[in-house]
Amino acid sequence: MPPGMTIVEQVRAAHGAAREPELISESAGFAVLRALQRIDELARAGNVAEARERLDQVDVTALPDECRVIVAQLGYLMGEREKALRVIRTVPVGVSGRAMVLACLLGNTAEARFHSACAARELQSDRGTCAEDFLSMDGPAGYTPVQDEARHWGEAGRSLRVGQFTAAHRALLAGYEQFPAYLQGAPQLRLRNGKRLPRWDGRPVDHLAVIIPSAHGDAFWAMRYLPALRTMVKRISVIVTAPTRDIVARCFPDVEVSLPSGCATALQSADAHVTHVMLPWLTGAGYGDARWALADAKLVQRFRIPDDGSLHVGIVWNGSRANPEDHLRSIPIAMLEPLFSVPGVTWYSLQTGPNAAECPPCAIDHSKQLRSFDDTAAVIANLDLVIAIDSAVANLCGAMGAALWALIEYDNDFRWGTDGETTSWFPSARVFRQERAGEWPTVVQRVHDALVDWRNRSGPSGRPLLRKED
Repeated sequence: MPPGMTIVEQVRAAHGAAREPELISESAGFAVLRALQRIDELARAGNVAEARERLDQVDVTALPDECRVIVAQLGYLMGEREKALRVIRTVPVGVSGRAMVLACLLGNTAEARFHSACAARELQSDRGTCAEDFLSMDGPAGYTPVQDEARHWGEAGRSLRVGQFTAAHRALLAGYEQFPAYLQGAPQLRLRNGKRLPRWDGRPVDHLAVIIPSAHGDAFWAMRYLPALRTMVKRISVIVTAPTRDIVARCFPDVEVSLPSGCATALQSADAHVTHVMLPWLTGAGYGDARWALADAKLVQRFRIPDDGSLHVGIVWNGSRANPEDHLRSIPIAMLEPLFSVPGVTWYSLQTGPNAAECPPCAIDHSKQLRSFDDTAAVIANLDLVIAIDSAVANLCGAMGAALWALIEYDNDFRWGTDGETTSWFPSARVFRQERAGEWPTVVQRVHDALVDWRNRSGPSGRPLLRKED
């Protein structure tokens, strides 16, 4: 194609649709979607600059409404807020996804709250009308873009980063009032039998349902608050994802653990419900004690690693694709090659899912043996260090108090803090942060240098030291 042609012009030329008064033929419409998908793939692979360049070439005036929503969402995810706003405002009211994207882009404003309410109504009509149905959805159970990406969550996240728990709680309460579709929940859950389950306000109750439906890592972060909850309520039910159930149930045998697909009994018998992000303030525990997860002794023995004098290091480079911002935190495996060149290190892949197939030849692939996070914890217990992106495995390391080097994106989740190499949420972690959005090579180089330095230093036990201050 001639240089400078827009994606739409390329599609028209390829399909001969420029002769038609409408934009493009149906087959060319699929080509537009493929072009947008390619932009998304580039961004997810870390090629943000190229993705932005391609997105700038798109002639949005010629795109169907649904494609313009996609363009705006891509712009939002790549930090092009003003461009994304200009695009989404050209989409007619009522087009699916328009309200949600506007809610994410407009910040903590009255207009954002209006669009959030519209998006909530869309979600309500799309996802059922009662809590049990909502929590048992296929895919990332209970995940709603309105709750997790809208601006009230951003405000709460900023407060949680720096330990301002009261401010975070206030922002979350405002969010629940603005987004009633989230778990059908502000201020009550409506259950299938018509029962209304109130949101917990911190006062003693007999039976509390703790809802952690959306991400594995959230369970590893939130379980630190169960000891405090034990002193405030008589009976606790926790709703978690399937891969986290075994380790949570084993470490807290007095807590009832349910899956989203089987939570009806727990919700029906509970006196109140609470979501995990409310716990720092409601329990009064603040940061709490991150260390609660213990590996199963029998599984640790099964995964025992002989002491061969090398360093045993686990690696995770990709998160779940269900997360809409996964492309910001995941790292293409090719970018990590400098780490694998460090001598005296034996690598162990803790990566699961589709990207497990990318396991480098130098690493021992555990993906087929990791049936649940109980297995993952047992492997971690045998390692000297885990190097991981912001992922469930990183959160699990923090919950175990295991040595973790976290490779963290520029616009990161609150639990990784704001600056420096430490985070109050996970004291066992050393944080390697992006200095600019999308720039992983400098992060990898710092990790490489730290790994070389670590390999060359030894403590009294003969094992290398993990932290600068050691």
